[in-house]
Amino acid sequence: MADTDFFALSRPDSLTYLGVYRAVYGTRPTTGTYSGATSLLDGTGMGGVSGLIAGGVAAIDGATLARTVLANIGVSAGTLGGSTPSVSYSLLETALGVFFSAFPNDRAQVIVNVARILPNLEGDGVFGNAARAFNATLASDIGVVGVPDYVPTTPYY
Repeated sequence: MADTDFFALSRPDSLTYLGVYRAVYGTRPTTGTYSGATSLLDGTGMGGVSGLIAGGVAAIDGATLARTVLANIGVSAGTLGGSTPSVSYSLLETALGVFFSAFPNDRAQVIVNVARILPNLEGDGVFGNAARAFNATLASDIGVVGVPDYVPTTPYY
């Protein structure tokens, strides 16, 4: 579990939505967009949100989408740790690009999975720095758009 427990709220999907939005668009949603998404989450859960995402990323080639998602969540060779961060980044970027190209109907779900997994990697030797930075960004997003019922269990970084 991450040092910053973002899932200590009654609606973890609302936080996942913020991460997914940032991964796709590189910014936080407006308060109005966020409010509309929470209504969709109430009705359909992340499945409905994934459907919207799928339409927005369908025309992007796999390699470009992989680079975009990774850049938007702050994962780069410069933010990764370990003994060979550039190799780790290259392998991840290539794997995502191949997956996005081979399975275009699953792109949205992969982006959702990335937004759910990265926050929990703060203690990881390779992804920890990127995870902490992403969590700090999400903390800022929470402060702007407001996530109901969210009470952090530990301080933000």
